[in-house]
Amino acid sequence: MFWLLFFVGLYAVHYLYTRRSPLKLDKNSVVVITGACNGIGRQTARILAQRYKCKFIILDIMYSKFREVSAELEALGSVVTCFPCDLRSESSMNNALFNIRQSGATINVLINNAGIVVPKNFDKQTYADHVQTMAVNYLAPVFLTLGLRDRLKDGHVVTIASVASLMPGKQLSSYVASKHAIYGFFNCLRTELASRGDRSLTCSLICPYTTDTGFLKGFETRLNKIIPVLKEAEVGRIIADTVINRQEIVFIPFWIGFVVKLGSLLPECYKDKLVSWLDKSNYESNPELKTE
Repeated sequence: MFWLLFFVGLYAVHYLYTRRSPLKLDKNSVVVITGACNGIGRQTARILAQRYKCKFIILDIMYSKFREVSAELEALGSVVTCFPCDLRSESSMNNALFNIRQSGATINVLINNAGIVVPKNFDKQTYADHVQTMAVNYLAPVFLTLGLRDRLKDGHVVTIASVASLMPGKQLSSYVASKHAIYGFFNCLRTELASRGDRSLTCSLICPYTTDTGFLKGFETRLNKIIPVLKEAEVGRIIADTVINRQEIVFIPFWIGFVVKLGSLLPECYKDKLVSWLDKSNYESNPELKTE
């Protein structure tokens, strides 16, 4: 109990006295967001459009939805530009970067939102599954952050990681590995920027619990009634808040970060038994498996 109160107090002091100044967005601000045609990305874009009427550059593989999403955001007062982009392909991402550069836009916010999961037992996962998952969940956010660095003048990068960045999960080896990787990269980036006093770029990591996007259909634990699956609209609202508040790391719900970090103190054998007992997931009907 002492250590729990200690860490809660430490985080409270940090939040009150070391938080960053809010980012200011308006109708002239430019937000680049991946995967905004569906799910959390679409909810986040909608909320930012409602609040600030900012301009959007949407990068997505679901180009059939570009007209629908553009109409929705434009009805809220935003200007929207959409570029087809397959985050598994370096050439596709280079084409998107070329189009952004051709537009001459200075970018205020980059939101690395798009992600994929292939939920299978580790011995059923193929090398291709790992390559594809790492490409979208880890390499693409790194590629876009580096590729747009010179356009992010006093900019902010928000990357959607996961609670899985810090804990294991059954049938999720490639997904968890990719989220570990992106969590590590942006922690290092934040540390490097702070160590040299570079305030021209800031970054936030968002670590949500499982969300009702259909992304992890079949996910279930013994604690579903205590820790229910999150609503994508609520996650989108918190991401939009983080764009402005520029917090370093945000867990959703906030208290789960304490639970995960305290759980990391357990010996690995007990942690494995606990995860095995809690996790009752069955991903056989997951749409990600039907597309293979």
